[in-house]
Amino acid sequence: MTQNSDEIDNIERAHSEPAAEAADDGSESDGADRTTLTYGESSSTDVQYETTPTIRPVLLTLAAVVIGGLVIVGSIATNPALLGGAQIADIIGSAILVLTSVVAIRLLIKAAVLARTTYTITDDTFRREYELLYRTRSRVVPVAKLRGHEFSQGRVQSLLGYGTIRLLTAGTNRSLGFIEFEHLDDPERTREEIRAVSTARTED
Repeated sequence: MTQNSDEIDNIERAHSEPAAEAADDGSESDGADRTTLTYGESSSTDVQYETTPTIRPVLLTLAAVVIGGLVIVGSIATNPALLGGAQIADIIGSAILVLTSVVAIRLLIKAAVLARTTYTITDDTFRREYELLYRTRSRVVPVAKLRGHEFSQGRVQSLLGYGTIRLLTAGTNRSLGFIEFEHLDDPERTREEIRAVSTARTED
């Protein structure tokens, strides 16, 4: 009876050890690449406000670029004499078509990034983070480093009521001391949250 029990224990141990090794290997390889740019030190996890940008201004700009480019190319193709001949018209039309395609691709990439972007305000940090193609990129600036913020609206943003807020710090390195919350659908609410966190930090 004792021998049978020992054999059962050995069999169970033989099955459990490979499973444990597989679990360890999976935990080491799991997860997306992450890049974090941090200006200063921070350890807070208390989220005061979180929002996401809207991609509508980018899509409207994309539509305007594509339609405008096609209209210009079509006008050149139907009236080549306006540019001095068919050969010159073909060259200019092709150049405009290439330029329109490049701008359109850049806007599509921007829209894809914004669609995966999150703006987060904690009690002592501002964070902009996005995930794209299994890669996560995060930019963090402590509230203590904030020296001011700027609010701006482009033509399309102004028409739609959206806005962009740039958080400025004492840093000279733009990649670390600068965060932009762009295409906010409620910029005034975000400004209020920034002021509230900054004021609370100053009082502390």
